[in-house]
Amino acid sequence: MSSKINEYRSDISEVLFAKYPELKSSFILQKEIILGNNADWYAASYQRGVIDRNSGDIYTVILKKENNKWVIKTKPQIINTIYNTKDIPEDILSETASRLSPFSTSS
Repeated sequence: MSSKINEYRSDISEVLFAKYPELKSSFILQKEIILGNNADWYAASYQRGVIDRNSGDIYTVILKKENNKWVIKTKPQIINTIYNTKDIPEDILSETASRLSPFSTSS
């Protein structure tokens, strides 16, 4: 699926950084993955760059490809659950949490 990430990266970055420019300027991409049977979900984890009192928290953002355009489904947040996300299947949330965990060895 890494070839899909490379294929989609430009479009995803354009949408994501237009809405959240601080992700590009103040955060470091930790991991990114493509999910779903049709490779139509994208999730990435970001950590704030080095600053005083850096908590080290990891923020996750999830996008979905709809009508050939990437749409942001969650704002960058520390925890994504079925209660604070909208229209994201539980299996996508679960796989995102598992694969983007800082303790995960898979990507």
